[in-house]
Amino acid sequence: MKTILFALALAAVLGVNRLAGETLTLKLVPERGCWLRNTPDEVVVKIDLSAVNGQTKARRTPLNLAVVLDRSGSMTGPKIEKAKQAAMQLVDRLRPDDVFSMVIFSDEAQVVVPAGHVEDKDALKEKIEGIEARGSTALYAGVKLGAEQLDEFLSGKRINRVILLSDGLANVGPSTPRDLRRLGAQLVETGISVTTIGVGDDYNEDLMAGLAEASDANYYYVRDTEKLPEIFAKELGELTRVAARDVPPG
Repeated sequence: MKTILFALALAAVLGVNRLAGETLTLKLVPERGCWLRNTPDEVVVKIDLSAVNGQTKARRTPLNLAVVLDRSGSMTGPKIEKAKQAAMQLVDRLRPDDVFSMVIFSDEAQVVVPAGHVEDKDALKEKIEGIEARGSTALYAGVKLGAEQLDEFLSGKRINRVILLSDGLANVGPSTPRDLRRLGAQLVETGISVTTIGVGDDYNEDLMAGLAEASDANYYYVRDTEKLPEIFAKELGELTRVAARDVPPG
């Protein structure tokens, strides 16, 4: 009877784990290695059960990302090179169901990578590698164009995020902290947030921090350009840990 009850209990455990989509490992360890046949006795058996989820990759909410990069003249040298390296490393970590786009800005904003699913990563990185620094800082136009790239795939089932990187002062078009806060507030109402990364010592902190705060996103300050890939990785890590998103656009 005890044997039957044990078998039923074990079958129930196996059934629950099978329904959960897990693989169950069972290990029985008796307290001693042998005992007399046909002799009533009690034996203590240690039962180890371990379950391993059959999925190799954790599920996460797909991303809809637009990297908006300041390529004005002040970014020449290590700044632009490290920024490009960080963006390319980000591309390497994206999945086919993610959406990626890239916008650059100097005197005006320009789309380098139109919004689309991440399929040919080498082609994307080749476009990023070709970016060169020159010109002024049309920051407002860059953010706005980046948000427009997100529009095609905008969905409550995705994380819709602009990642802005700049080292200077906005000096073309709307350029005050109030202007950028207003833009951030407008974007967050549509389900878009703007993470900002300020590089060096000359950028407008009030503008960059205000934009991120108004759009309910993160703000980073980076003095050492060597840390840019680390900051991009940190931001991506936070985004990929989001399990669900409740945003009005459907």
